[in-house]
Amino acid sequence: MSGMYYLNSLTLFAAGLVPLLLFVKKLHLDRGLFLTGWLSWACAISSKMVLLSALWFGFPLLSKPDTIQYVTTLAALELLEVLSAYIFLTKNSNLRNANLCGHLSFAAGFGIGEAFTLAILSFLPVDISPSLSTLMVLVERLSLVVVQFGWVALLAYYVRNREAINLSLGVFFKLFSSILTLVMPILLYLYDLSFEISTIIFVATLVAYASIVLLIVLILRRRVEDRGSGLAPFDSRHCFAGIVSFLSLALIVEISISYLHLTRTLETITRLLVFVMTTIVLLELFSWTAKRIEMAEIALGAFIGILLSYTFRLSFAQEVLLQRLTLQAILLPPAVTFLAVLAGIVLWRSARH
Repeated sequence: MSGMYYLNSLTLFAAGLVPLLLFVKKLHLDRGLFLTGWLSWACAISSKMVLLSALWFGFPLLSKPDTIQYVTTLAALELLEVLSAYIFLTKNSNLRNANLCGHLSFAAGFGIGEAFTLAILSFLPVDISPSLSTLMVLVERLSLVVVQFGWVALLAYYVRNREAINLSLGVFFKLFSSILTLVMPILLYLYDLSFEISTIIFVATLVAYASIVLLIVLILRRRVEDRGSGLAPFDSRHCFAGIVSFLSLALIVEISISYLHLTRTLETITRLLVFVMTTIVLLELFSWTAKRIEMAEIALGAFIGILLSYTFRLSFAQEVLLQRLTLQAILLPPAVTFLAVLAGIVLWRSARH
């Protein structure tokens, strides 16, 4: 097997690891709130993938690339990420009581978690050789991590001081970054530029945009009072238990369902019901062994476990098939499964309280 097979995944992983190390050194990163940020992004992207697929299925016109309807639909669905971040910032007890570093740790988790998720999903046997495009992928992803961190940080500023400028800039930066990444490649294509030149211009624009976002975040930080508690409680055992449990569950479910020979619809319904019911059982077992369990840590563990199981299944697919898969096609199955897990968590909590 070629040593370059997993270069793309390593590149994306590095794009998350580099800013993570910087945040650990400069920000006194709160691990619990960092993981909460990753979970918030996971909830948003799962909802977005399911809703996007439903819209494309019901309205095929929206799925045609290079059209205004396509760009508008994708840009509008980006507001789900804004909604998810705002709900977590205002409803999560650890975030409500956190200091400024805690809120920035949450913002870092939102952006870096995206890079790590894409790294896990791209850990597939597709042959990629080192080239200029590899470097561009790294720089592009680093820029998008900064943009994600920036607009979520501005949203956190708004929650802390209720200044409308923070909310307005946060939403604007999020929407504009989405429109930029969707429209700019189309414009460069219309100018009939070579792939290398188009890539360099596109990435250079993203770097400039990320620099502007980061500069504004640093300037507005001076207007935010640093009040609140210190580190949020964090127990890595909960997250690890979630990863192991749901990774095993996902693999067992996939193997078992394949022997039932169900129709596609019944197979999907059966899979979702199994995950909802098993989530409730697992949470009950966790509550017997721990005095207090953190839902955010277990939910994030479930998300990572489901991603790993799906990547493991894809690793047996032929390379030709993998090269034809889009990001939406890869993300949709784990997104649907994760939403079933969230439904089980909600049902368990409502029954307990």
